Amino acid sequence: MDGVRAIKPIVAVFGATGYTGRFVLRELLRRDITPVAIARTPAALASAEFPESEVVRRQATIDDSSSLDVALRGAHAVINCAGPFVDTAEGGVSAALRAGIHYIDVAAEQLSIAKTLERFDEPARKIGVAVVPSMAYFGGLGDLLATAAMGDWDASDSIDVMVGFDRWHPTQGTRNTIARNSKGNLCVTSGELAEVCSPPPQRRWKFAEPVGDQEVIELPFAEILLISRHLKTFELHTYLTQVAVGDVLNPATPYGDCSLIRMANLHANVLQVRHPMKLRECFAMLTERSARLLNLKDYGVAVGNPADIVVFDVQSPEEAIAQIRNPLAVFKRGRQTVVRRAPELIRPH
Repeated sequence: MDGVRAIKPIVAVFGATGYTGRFVLRELLRRDITPVAIARTPAALASAEFPESEVVRRQATIDDSSSLDVALRGAHAVINCAGPFVDTAEGGVSAALRAGIHYIDVAAEQLSIAKTLERFDEPARKIGVAVVPSMAYFGGLGDLLATAAMGDWDASDSIDVMVGFDRWHPTQGTRNTIARNSKGNLCVTSGELAEVCSPPPQRRWKFAEPVGDQEVIELPFAEILLISRHLKTFELHTYLTQVAVGDVLNPATPYGDCSLIRMANLHANVLQVRHPMKLRECFAMLTERSARLLNLKDYGVAVGNPADIVVFDVQSPEEAIAQIRNPLAVFKRGRQTVVRRAPELIRPH
């Protein structure tokens, strides 16, 4: 698929082959939006096995403005999922402004967000496009919740954002960001932005189960800069569970991946689920229950429904969860989009 048809909205995804980029691309397809998958190398695009007829593939690097200009051609917006954002945001926003399209990223680093807002706010307003950094779990979600909680209040005494992870298996991108030391260390105290004191404050917080009662440590993320731009508060602090911080800082912690089956298996392990019917319920979280939450009326195997099928080589749904089985094939509207070939043992001659 070389060209881009103008029938549907078109959104480019920079870093499309990474952990977050794959989720974003999958959601764009679900919403019937044409994604343009942008990656640094042709090899990364080829190995990603994106649906051939539904995803436009383009190669570009953040330090090559001409390649970015070509990659964004025809797009209505770009979502930057390629961290560390202190290295990629400036080039990504600049390319979006040259193309006259909207820019969104999923940065959690305060340094990147501060630079983006300071440098590109006025130029974006002049040409009538939106530049929205940190529209993600860290940043946008906390800002949204704080704004909703404030309601019609003019100001608040204190806002505390508590992030409850029972573990955190960081991606390579997360580790790269930590290595760049670009997170930032700002909170709001006495109504002013200030450095978090050292050592950072610790406290206990009772989250909903299964996370429960946890030690938390102050760890500022993007929320601080976003919330403080438009909400008046005397104190603003973000906290993360200590166990998650320990995972991220431990070089032996395994990497995360994009497997929903693996996530369901992790859920089963955390809750100590063993009974086959309970494991089947974990599988349903990825299928029937998610479809109900999304109000998908045409989900399921029935006459007239879209032929969207994922094939596993297992005896039962619970076996797929217990054994963390990878799909053998994927069909989208009746057309095969993914095939995973079985490993072949090559015997020495």
